[in-house]
Amino acid sequence: MANTSMIHARVDAETKSQAQSVLSSLGMTLSEAIVLYLRQIAFHRGIPFEVKIPNELTYRLIYHQSRMNHAMLFTGVDVVDDQPRRWRVENSWSNESGRKGFFIMDDSWFDEFMFEIAAHKSYLPEDLQKALTLKPIVLPPWDPMGSLAYREFARTY
Repeated sequence: MANTSMIHARVDAETKSQAQSVLSSLGMTLSEAIVLYLRQIAFHRGIPFEVKIPNELTYRLIYHQSRMNHAMLFTGVDVVDDQPRRWRVENSWSNESGRKGFFIMDDSWFDEFMFEIAAHKSYLPEDLQKALTLKPIVLPPWDPMGSLAYREFARTY
């Protein structure tokens, strides 16, 4: 037997359980996967996949400082030099606030607080239209706004 050493790592129980389930379906143990990961680090002389620093929106989702919990209807956009500048938003609660129930949000607000959007596929860029052919991620029925999807979202950033 090769000379081995022990590694101790702290990980939350849910992540460990999910990883073990995936690895089990691949016929691997958690220890085998860790060894594989470490060998890949040595082989590539670095982490064997791209690691990105999350943007502020992703960070807030990962650490539960924000979540998707309200739907809004965007009814217009002000575009200058092919760049959105302001967005017209209809308040879904009533027409008593804003201007007869409408607000104008600048684009920085949209960038900061918009998590997901529903739009007709004809308005999507070609790469996103291709994504429509992929197998969808099915969210639990108690999570209609995707607030639990931060894990999937965070993995892509």
